[in-house]
Amino acid sequence: MYLNVLKIIKNTSSRFFSTLNSYKTIKLTNNPKFPFLTKTPTIINNSGFYNILLDNRILLTPLGNTLYTSNLEVANLIIEEFKTNLNKLTNFNDLPYTMLLSKSIDLSLDDKINHLKTLKESINSDSVLFFEKVDFCPDELSCISDIDSLSDSSLENLRKFDLEMVQSFFFPGVLRSFSKLLNVPSLVTSSSVSKIPRQHPDTVSVFESYIDSLNTFRLISTLKVLCNLKSIILSLLYLNGLITTTRCLRLSRIEETVQCSHWGLTDSFGLEERRIISELEKCSNFYKLNP
Repeated sequence: MYLNVLKIIKNTSSRFFSTLNSYKTIKLTNNPKFPFLTKTPTIINNSGFYNILLDNRILLTPLGNTLYTSNLEVANLIIEEFKTNLNKLTNFNDLPYTMLLSKSIDLSLDDKINHLKTLKESINSDSVLFFEKVDFCPDELSCISDIDSLSDSSLENLRKFDLEMVQSFFFPGVLRSFSKLLNVPSLVTSSSVSKIPRQHPDTVSVFESYIDSLNTFRLISTLKVLCNLKSIILSLLYLNGLITTTRCLRLSRIEETVQCSHWGLTDSFGLEERRIISELEKCSNFYKLNP
């Protein structure tokens, strides 16, 4: 199936992009010596596919493929990225939408198979599955129900509890939401990272089928989100709109957050969080625009 999809993409390129031969090209590179754009960028409608024209040059991916999308909104987002960096030297981090699309187009069959395997295996080591269940009265921890904010009062409330209790308060709800999303039984958890929880075969089958159903664009988005959250459970909940950006970030960094409640926030902590939030929001938008 994957091979047929890649063949379709290649055939589409040769059929529709042959009309672009009259243009010069410019390949997307990291840290170029010159700005990619010094004038106004343009979108070309080429038989229902949109290409990006920078200074009258067709934009290519890092592997030399023509950058294209069938979604005009995606094309406009890419145009805005280059407008923001007009007459500037850039790196790949400055062009998140462009890179998500480029990686989708450049994805080889072997890489796709490996990426799918990575996502499927990630459920075994998901951080949300590893916590020690602690008995507590829900009212006892009600003061930390809103940990999205890192305000002084939130951190002060959090300081009263240890990591195990905080995880026991938040993680079960996350797991219930995930089970509901895939319509599978409750996931098996573990109190020790040395003991990998084994999920029910039916749960594994449904989960892997879900991962296999991701199109190339959504696959790339999911990988990027997983890279930031370190949890496929939180990643899928987030990409399906079942958890907010700040909440999934906080839960993915629950240990760091508890530490901050004791040691205080640092500038580097805040900077890292802003970077992750920006990347998550763009990945989520790209995911939604490529159903």
